[in-house]
Amino acid sequence: MPEISFVYPYRLPWPEVRPLLSTLDESGAHGLWVYENPRERGAFAVAGAVLGATSRLTVGVGVVTTYVRHPEVLAMETLQAGCIGPGRFVLGLGAGSATEAARLGVEQRSPLGTVRAQIDAVRSFESAAPPAEPIPEPPILIGATGPKMIATAGAYADGLVLSLNAPPAFVRRAATVAREAARAAGRARPWVVVYVHAVVADSHEAALEVARAQLGTTLGRLAGNPVFDTFAGDLPSPLGDELREAARAGGVDPLSSGLVRELACVGTAEDLVARARQAYADADEVVLLVPGADAGVLGGLAGSI
Repeated sequence: MPEISFVYPYRLPWPEVRPLLSTLDESGAHGLWVYENPRERGAFAVAGAVLGATSRLTVGVGVVTTYVRHPEVLAMETLQAGCIGPGRFVLGLGAGSATEAARLGVEQRSPLGTVRAQIDAVRSFESAAPPAEPIPEPPILIGATGPKMIATAGAYADGLVLSLNAPPAFVRRAATVAREAARAAGRARPWVVVYVHAVVADSHEAALEVARAQLGTTLGRLAGNPVFDTFAGDLPSPLGDELREAARAGGVDPLSSGLVRELACVGTAEDLVARARQAYADADEVVLLVPGADAGVLGGLAGSI
């Protein structure tokens, strides 16, 4: 049964987040994940703040792009996060978007080799100011959707991070690829994490309608992204065709209830958690993104775990 975690609520001000962290720390939630999107907010400062304000939660950075940080800087940030929360920090790395790399004047060469080189840099880093006490080496996970990078996550890293909008069948297939690659390389079973849209409401029908609108907005924002063709291949034919068309057109109004249920977990708090664990049983950790939720909603959802 997968663990249940949450995405850090960036839209809430810190004075509201601070007491929420205490609630999450005392709940059955496994962890909190901090993402990093271009031109938004940096992940490591947030991760350090969360680690410092909690005592039990795992805190993951997932994922940061390998092309925009020098390997030594990445290793330094990872070491500091590990010092703040020994044994509770998880580093997620990914190749990121070629478009965003080009915007920064960086050529996205050899994604597989670059990600492996960053992992090597973090693992081999020798600090000029080492911690007074040894700290556990943080797990390093790779964000991936393509088969080669997924296999690398199992064979070379400690696990895999799968993005939002990945249907359960894709998660099952990716987890199998990563675990078989780890077995062939003689490595431990990789930890598989998946981000999932989540909407909690007083009824399944109400939550479904909110999720329908949110997913339509997401597809509009990410129109043309080839990842949807990959995800569509793991859906039953009518739903796969619908996802491809929606991704090309920038959203279809309205999305079918069947497609929404494949891409999101919705319902009351108890039903949502049960659905996440059932649908994504092949993952080790399900990270719930609850758009627009306030601290009370997130705290109540954590209390249902």
